[in-house]
Amino acid sequence: MADADPANMLIINDTANRDERALDGPDRIDLHRPVNHHRSSGKGPYLHVGVTLAWIKGRVSLGEVMTHWHEWETDNERARTAGTSSDRGRAALPARLG
Repeated sequence: MADADPANMLIINDTANRDERALDGPDRIDLHRPVNHHRSSGKGPYLHVGVTLAWIKGRVSLGEVMTHWHEWETDNERARTAGTSSDRGRAALPARLG
């Protein structure tokens, strides 16, 4: 790999963070899952330029939800995966708020 020409490489990360050997129930949303040192946003000098903004947006959004609704659960049966070749995130994640 060290001698490979980057112009001829394609990174496909559709399976990133979905390894059953590393995660218990990789398709399940689990906010209490222990921290996993995944690489979905790169690492070191290859860290995605927009990852910090994404982290902030996620923290603020979830913080607001948890401030107003102390009890909630996701409806994983009705969740929809984005399913693009580069994004395995959720297109929809219905939740019951209480």
